[in-house]
Amino acid sequence: MPCNLDDFVVGEPLGEGSFGTVSRCTLNGVPYAMKAIVKASVEKQKHGAKQVMTEKQALLRLADPRPHPSIVQLHFTFRDDEHLYFVLELASGGELSETIDRL
Repeated sequence: MPCNLDDFVVGEPLGEGSFGTVSRCTLNGVPYAMKAIVKASVEKQKHGAKQVMTEKQALLRLADPRPHPSIVQLHFTFRDDEHLYFVLELASGGELSETIDRL
């Protein structure tokens, strides 16, 4: 199991949120999406830590059994001094909000 950023080859950014960025990455040639959450940004928000933990717990609950192929899977989590990292299944279809806006 990977335990730090050096285990991954990090590529181009895919998106940005209120707590950090999501970038394409690979581990042993397998593509993933890596969400890098800036700890300082989380700490600035009143309920930031709760939001991040709620997201992680929801992803963990959805991992087994997989409820639907359209729900991305959380594969790894780790942290360093400045970031929390969620390594997710790479979804090539773009952001859900953009898909909804096109409907």
